[in-house]
Amino acid sequence: MTLYLSQKRLLILLLSAWVLGFLLAVLYDFFRLFRRHRRPKKRLGKFLDGLLISLEDFLFFVFCGVVASILFYVTNSGKVRFSAFVVGGFGFAFCRVTLSRFLLSFLDWLIGRVRAGFAFMAKKILLPPLSALARLAGRLIGALSLKRRRRKTEKLLKKLRTMGQRGYAEGLRRL
Repeated sequence: MTLYLSQKRLLILLLSAWVLGFLLAVLYDFFRLFRRHRRPKKRLGKFLDGLLISLEDFLFFVFCGVVASILFYVTNSGKVRFSAFVVGGFGFAFCRVTLSRFLLSFLDWLIGRVRAGFAFMAKKILLPPLSALARLAGRLIGALSLKRRRRKTEKLLKKLRTMGQRGYAEGLRRL
């Protein structure tokens, strides 16, 4: 088994490693974006959020290992070259220095616009029917409550009339 590698295959391996590092950095930026927009509410939520971030990082690095293994298998017959790892790291770093800042700011802006659009739609489309439904429910509850009060009032008036017919003093004893 020789360690000889033609210049063409070495170039393909190193370019592939650089592109892979660059794409993994873009994927990691999406993980960072999701972390920015996830908001834990309580202390337990922060603990679970930290646990989730650790799990995401672990899965990301497992994914990186699997993809790097596939890259070595396809481009270099499964032989691992240290230079490919270094060049992949350079691709990752190049993406983080150049594209990441712009990509994250653009995606933050885009997510803000989408959230604002949903808030506007909820305010203009969902809120009027829901508020009308709430007003209707309030009127129904008020009407039912008024009907119950009227029944109680009619019952009390009936007792007062009978007390007036029998005599006020006699009716007070029974009430």
